[in-house]
Amino acid sequence: MTGVKRLALSCLVLLALGGCRGGGTPAAGSGGGDETKQIHPGTAGVKEPGKACFAMAWGPVLLSSGKQSVAGISAATGVGQVGVMWIETEESRSDAYFVRLTGGVQQETIRITTGGSAYPPSALAWTGKEFALAWGDDRLRRIEIFTARVSPTGKVTAGAKRFTQTSGAGSGDVYASDSSQEPALAYYGDNLLMVWGGPGDEGSQQVYHTTVSKNGSPLYDPYEITKGPFHHAGMNLAATDEGAGLLFCVHKGDENEIFRAVLGGTPPEIVSQPSRLAGTVYSTCWSTEVAAGEASGVLWADTIESEGLTDDILKIVRIGADGTFGTEALVEGVRLLKFPGKFRRPFGAATCSGNAAIAWLHAPPGGETEVKAGVFSLDGRKACEPLTLESRIGPTDVRIVYSGQEKVYVVLWVDREMGGTTFSLYAAGVDLTM
Repeated sequence: MTGVKRLALSCLVLLALGGCRGGGTPAAGSGGGDETKQIHPGTAGVKEPGKACFAMAWGPVLLSSGKQSVAGISAATGVGQVGVMWIETEESRSDAYFVRLTGGVQQETIRITTGGSAYPPSALAWTGKEFALAWGDDRLRRIEIFTARVSPTGKVTAGAKRFTQTSGAGSGDVYASDSSQEPALAYYGDNLLMVWGGPGDEGSQQVYHTTVSKNGSPLYDPYEITKGPFHHAGMNLAATDEGAGLLFCVHKGDENEIFRAVLGGTPPEIVSQPSRLAGTVYSTCWSTEVAAGEASGVLWADTIESEGLTDDILKIVRIGADGTFGTEALVEGVRLLKFPGKFRRPFGAATCSGNAAIAWLHAPPGGETEVKAGVFSLDGRKACEPLTLESRIGPTDVRIVYSGQEKVYVVLWVDREMGGTTFSLYAAGVDLTM
């Protein structure tokens, strides 16, 4: 990678740029800006059996064209609207799209790319003034990261621009280890913090970071946060009181490991070195963090075995104000879809006062997969009865974000119509009833 400074974990240096403020919802690329400060009143830790968590406010509405399959969805909130990004794929081409939702009303859909080479996943953040977008592109026989900006009125203020400059792949394919992919974004001071997976030693993928200027250029040479023979993926950024929490997965054979680090300060630096948080054997390794006052919670999927049978469940761990990890717990009553697919997530989470609002692909034994949304404490206790949304026949990917001005949670998921061959993107608004 051009200009990359490779650093071992033991010798990370100061990043150069201003301090972090609360940008981005706790799920990377799924929220942002001062909207995240308008947290809907919750009932932290209060359990009300039999009382519904949510009621439908609007939807579901179809966001994608319905003609091509959807992958790599992301969302962010800002100025009374929710921005949604996704990639539509059809045979040998794929392009990135963006739309704004206001009170459940879909504004004009914008096609961000035209080259037919967009590659999931995508990332989206609100900068305080506009939406920042990032995604992969495989036009160069390897994946590079591209960025763009869209105003609150739907104007593309900065078109698709190549962000990473990775060495050529030669005869390799787009999955070669010299690709740059899986971006995650968070608003950081007056700029944008980005982390992504890039080329590392012995053919592995490592975690890099830099900040992004308003015109989409790196403001300093990317730094390699991790180093070693293992593959790193599943990057996620979340706003914290210290700055930005970074989660990532390390693939070490049968079990994946989830690590957490913290970026913070002015100028920003690694204020907490990556620490192992948990291991998981679930089919995809991805985690997300939600803020809850001075504490936060990290959630991830895992697979457990009992009496010869496996169960795909959701786990959570509380992180104290001092950064210490609590004891991991099962999220009560959540059973996940076993194989959501590459770059598809079986759950999403957002802040709900001292709790976590979670949407997930619920797969009860012998039953059909459903999209559910509920509220849970940071020790995994169910605070109320989850809502089942009106999904179709094959939901495979889900997110949830909070819209402060509208005071609703917006649930997004990818689903397939009866008899259909493509997977489409749907959205629904739900009111918190607690």
